[in-house]
Amino acid sequence: MYETNVLETDRTEDQPVSAKTRAKSRSHDKSRRMQLLERMGCFDFENQTILIERATTVDDLCDVFKLAYDCYVEKGYIKSDDSGMRIRIYDLMPETATFVAKDKCKVVGVTGAVIDSPNLRVPTDKVFHKELELLRRAGRKICEGTNWLIAPEYRRSCVLTELTRCCLAQAIVLGCHDLLATVSPGHRPYYELLGFELFGSERNYSKDDDVYDPVVLLRLRVDGLDERFAGIDINGEDDEAILKRHYIVNNPYHDKIELWTAASDAFFHNSALLRELFVKRTNFLATCSPQDLAIIRQRWGDELLNDVLRPSLVDLIRQLSKLLSRGENLLRDVLNRNHVRQDPSQAA
Repeated sequence: MYETNVLETDRTEDQPVSAKTRAKSRSHDKSRRMQLLERMGCFDFENQTILIERATTVDDLCDVFKLAYDCYVEKGYIKSDDSGMRIRIYDLMPETATFVAKDKCKVVGVTGAVIDSPNLRVPTDKVFHKELELLRRAGRKICEGTNWLIAPEYRRSCVLTELTRCCLAQAIVLGCHDLLATVSPGHRPYYELLGFELFGSERNYSKDDDVYDPVVLLRLRVDGLDERFAGIDINGEDDEAILKRHYIVNNPYHDKIELWTAASDAFFHNSALLRELFVKRTNFLATCSPQDLAIIRQRWGDELLNDVLRPSLVDLIRQLSKLLSRGENLLRDVLNRNHVRQDPSQAA
């Protein structure tokens, strides 16, 4: 589900148009949509204070879960609860790349890149299963850009375009054929500007019958980008030149994916960090169904999951200390009561 208002406009062209046709139609001119993005500073990342990276620490991931919760509660997509966080099983998968935008150490934007797998699939499969099966039967490797969330005060800035660059770089480096995005219908213009095409008609994304969360499925053929941008001069100022320059040729995240992946792998092999995140701070593992735990066990392995669920020595000492303290208090109460019984003057 997509959660930002960047370039949300009233559509005047609802007929499906191929990416190749759009590329030809704007090969000489800069569209009004592109001009709007430029005026908003969406391509002016070098002059911003925003830091873009992959979330690989307990604090950053907790901030991601809090931002997700705030955005979804704000829109009424989920009900508020005491946790203050929105966590999905995908967030426990080592291969899920969670990219964040930070301003002065505060997470202000996030998106995730989820790779399709046989037992977990991608989040949008619950709504667009038939469409995704067409791609799977064709042997295509699928990546979904998901959980697009931006703090309100940053929705007209470079945050969205930078997170999109990360997502596209992840799909390219991992050899994916398709990058999918499930978005609100009003957000189609931004994605179509990048070359996404409508792949699934409007559906309700919410599992709650009382909540209507309309979405459409959009598809970008990653393996068709070379053909699409062949012959495009990156020094031009038309749409295709700007897109090729910003998202393909000068995309700085292509060279960071491998390093970020290594950092994420290290995090997901550290039982102490996983215990801190998913047991102590969020207690998410305790809420997982047996089916979800089986998937997590398959990804993490028996030894790691058991170690995460096993209390640490420090935790055991703390629990023992609490028990001893309670025992001392009970013993003191018993002794005081016995003393009162033996001393009639105090009883009076």
